[in-house]
Amino acid sequence: MVEKNRPDVIIIGGNHHNPLGVVRSFGVNGIRPYGIIVVGKEKNSFVAKSRYWKKTWLASTDAEAIEIMKRNFCNRAQKPVVITCSDSIAMEIDLRLDELKEQFVLPAMGNCQGAIAELMDKHKQVEFCEKNGLLMAIMAKSWIVDLQSDDWPEDITYPVFFKPVTSAEGVKLDIRRCEDEEAAQKYKEVLRDKGYKRFLLQEYIPFNRELEFVGSMADEDAFIISENVREWPLTGGTNCFFVVDGNTSLQKSCLRILDVMKKSHFTGCFDVELFDYNGKIYVNEFNWRNTGNSFFALGTNVHYAVIWYLSKIGEDVSYLQHTTTDTNQYAMNEATDTRNILYHRVSFLEWLCDWKKTKSFALWFSKDPIPALYRYFYLLRELFKRRGTV
Repeated sequence: MVEKNRPDVIIIGGNHHNPLGVVRSFGVNGIRPYGIIVVGKEKNSFVAKSRYWKKTWLASTDAEAIEIMKRNFCNRAQKPVVITCSDSIAMEIDLRLDELKEQFVLPAMGNCQGAIAELMDKHKQVEFCEKNGLLMAIMAKSWIVDLQSDDWPEDITYPVFFKPVTSAEGVKLDIRRCEDEEAAQKYKEVLRDKGYKRFLLQEYIPFNRELEFVGSMADEDAFIISENVREWPLTGGTNCFFVVDGNTSLQKSCLRILDVMKKSHFTGCFDVELFDYNGKIYVNEFNWRNTGNSFFALGTNVHYAVIWYLSKIGEDVSYLQHTTTDTNQYAMNEATDTRNILYHRVSFLEWLCDWKKTKSFALWFSKDPIPALYRYFYLLRELFKRRGTV
């Protein structure tokens, strides 16, 4: 397929299935992106093995990734379009928006530097929801604890969730539910040893369902709404097996959230975590960047990142599918969902049935198999090294 003379698209993210799903989404639509993969101390990247990249660079930090972007893409005749695939890179770019926006098309809120970074703070998100008439799970009760201090809020109710104050300050694996003060105090010490300065404590809400509302917004909006079937880890984990939710009432709630983001002049890819609590939809968290569920585009054919890119460069996107209500569409992160078998949360036969009906996988894609093979080999090696505890 001959590529059109379009502006470049640059995908920036970690060595994670998030940017892998995005590059495949572009690739099956005949567009080959550039990739900047933040690998930390690693020397290789399974994400970079995809056949759909035009070229990739490996960076050790987010700051280095931006320098690579500036060095290779400044002063192009057509502004390159940037898609962010991690909270930290989204924050880094947003805090340098004024410097970068003259040379790149970037995710932004009202074209205002720092606006996205500010709304990564969960307490700012509470204010944002209150201002716009949205329910937010954190509105129940929450506390920010200084981990370097011995002070402890006296009105904490248990059980309680520990969460990073902003997504860029920590990782989901450090989210934990503590049943009582003794467990909470012990976990406080664990977090302090990991180098955290502060943490958010959130009152536990026994929600009925956990949902994901992901997509993009520009002149044209595109999105997928899904319900989590399984997660890993059990507490504070991310969805590893999920299905499209076609509920009309839920879609109306999501369109209301979309309208709020639109009135705030946000443009970019987004990921909104939702709770269904007794029929009411609560926002758990806004993530102002591309979602880890990006691979769901491959089965649903809702290529929202591609729609955002084409919308930003002024092309017609009416021929592309913008959403789906097909409740037969399942997605699986096979790397993490298999751990539910190891820990006896699901039988192998039940998992196999789920695998057979899944059309979107985080790693496996028959048209682009090499990244999955590299990652499978790594995961098997880690499994044997740790004797099944990964």
